[in-house]
Amino acid sequence: MIPTNWPRWMLIVIGLSLVVATILVALVLEPVAQAMAPQIEPTPTMVQLAYAGPLSENCETCHFDQVALTQAGANAENLDLMTIEPESLQTIHGRLGCVTCHRGTGGTDDAQAAHEGLVLDPSLHFAEECLLCHRDMPEVFPQDRLRTPHDAVTHGTAVNVSCSDCHGGVGHGFDPVTGNVVCSMEVCLDCHEERQLDSKLSDCSSCHIGAHDVAAALECSVCHQTTTTWQQVSLAIHPMPLVGKHATLQCFDCHKVPNFKGLQLDCLECHARAETEQFHATKNIEGIAGQCNLCHEEGKTN
Repeated sequence: MIPTNWPRWMLIVIGLSLVVATILVALVLEPVAQAMAPQIEPTPTMVQLAYAGPLSENCETCHFDQVALTQAGANAENLDLMTIEPESLQTIHGRLGCVTCHRGTGGTDDAQAAHEGLVLDPSLHFAEECLLCHRDMPEVFPQDRLRTPHDAVTHGTAVNVSCSDCHGGVGHGFDPVTGNVVCSMEVCLDCHEERQLDSKLSDCSSCHIGAHDVAAALECSVCHQTTTTWQQVSLAIHPMPLVGKHATLQCFDCHKVPNFKGLQLDCLECHARAETEQFHATKNIEGIAGQCNLCHEEGKTN
């Protein structure tokens, strides 16, 4: 209660004092509250790609035409390497434009000026620009049954490896939409041999996810004779000798794709019982269903 003998203007003074005190307390407590609050790490901003598609028309005019390349001073031995198919510009990467990735000077007819600052392999110098679109690249591709070292490459633990080592001239013909081949097995093997890496890729499972149920028990090399053509297999480990016509069969002629389980060593697993019994009936042979070995030798028809 305010004493009755105080003048009324004292109410105004008291009110203003309370307002000022409240403001001062807030000013003092705000930095304290901010210091005690959990700090939120700012999201790093990625570099922006300087899109320069419209500046690449002169590049295209020259690199589409080997005559124009020759007139511009290109070495005859490198003409095929320097020639770009027009269709490649319709791919996702091709539409970015030459100058966007390879730098140089666009919009000029002077060949020397156009190639100033040119970068032949952008992924060696500007790998972070590839990551603008290709983020969180998977380590496993189940649909292709492949493992990839994306994590090691993007985080630098794989030394001296760039995107182009595997993906090649991605802007010059390879179309990730249609799924054309990125690189063959020989590319991987040659690269490891040239770099004298500890891993010679002798263990197929380092890259490939076994397609068969027996993959956990058998190494790929037990059956597959070559890394070039996987269909070349050795059947020496087959539980039943494959002789005669059986030796000419492919694995999946009898086994379900891609698994090998569920097939018994029984002739009638492959030779349809109804057709077999009908054939025997025409020969007046009955009552021996399932006892094929009484008359037949493995792999022979009679």
